Amino acid sequence: MEIFRCNCSRDRFTLASDTTASSEYNYIIVCISSGGMLGWSECLLPDWSQASFDIVRWASVFLKLKGLSIPESIGYVRSHHDTWGQEKSAIAEAALIALEGSLEHPLEWQRASNHEETRSFLFHHAQSYYSFSLK
Repeated sequence: MEIFRCNCSRDRFTLASDTTASSEYNYIIVCISSGGMLGWSECLLPDWSQASFDIVRWASVFLKLKGLSIPESIGYVRSHHDTWGQEKSAIAEAALIALEGSLEHPLEWQRASNHEETRSFLFHHAQSYYSFSLK
């Protein structure tokens, strides 16, 4: 599992529901990998946490997914929604669902994605990065 915190312009991402006037946004991007496939998800970082954001502490809840199957992980995330909060639960569940889709339809997923370019962009723009194995 990889977690990136990036500050970048909105035109690089697709969060159309955000209507704030600022041209720079702080994002959390989560990538979960399995069997050579990836599941990506993103969310805006709340304004209150931008200055003091600790990516390791924020991501520590995801360590509980270690060793779980995708369906078990989704169930675990859903059962901890109240504890984790909306943003953290939504980003984890979306990445897991995307990973499940990429594993079910690998040829479609590979044609539609440029993952090396995405990772390169994220490493270039990341203010912080954290990675750990879910095996």
